[in-house]
Amino acid sequence: MKNLKLLYYSLVHSHLLYGIMLWGSAFQYKLNRLEKIQKRCIRNICNSTYNAHTSPLFSKLAIPKLSDIYRIHLCKFMFSYMHGTLPPALLTIFAMNNDIHHHNTRQRNAPHVQSRHSSNIARTFIHQGPRLWLELPTQITSINTKHAFTKQVKAYFIQQY
Repeated sequence: MKNLKLLYYSLVHSHLLYGIMLWGSAFQYKLNRLEKIQKRCIRNICNSTYNAHTSPLFSKLAIPKLSDIYRIHLCKFMFSYMHGTLPPALLTIFAMNNDIHHHNTRQRNAPHVQSRHSSNIARTFIHQGPRLWLELPTQITSINTKHAFTKQVKAYFIQQY
């Protein structure tokens, strides 16, 4: 199982990661084929039947689903933004709540969730990033190192299976 998992990460997972920040928010019907391939690989790793439910298998192997891979990378992007480690051109993508208003609220130092006029715009990482950041527990968003943050975010999404 260990070797099959290693093969999965080298042959399948690496392809899923390539450009995921751009295509990860695509419509579900566009992602279905990739999800089926990922589920088939997970079933093969665990030597399960072709119609076995995959959520317990993803949890057992500690491998995130395709949708959660996108969310994990979006959280990592937001972590880099919040800590100012993005390239200067990307540091102006989001507005902070304290730039929008000067009220002393709990979310004052959080990224501002912008209103949108189209459902297509709502699917972009510019609008999903701040919303996802606010949904994370504060014990995760208060982590200072990217490695520990990534580990905790991955565990957070996998424990929901």
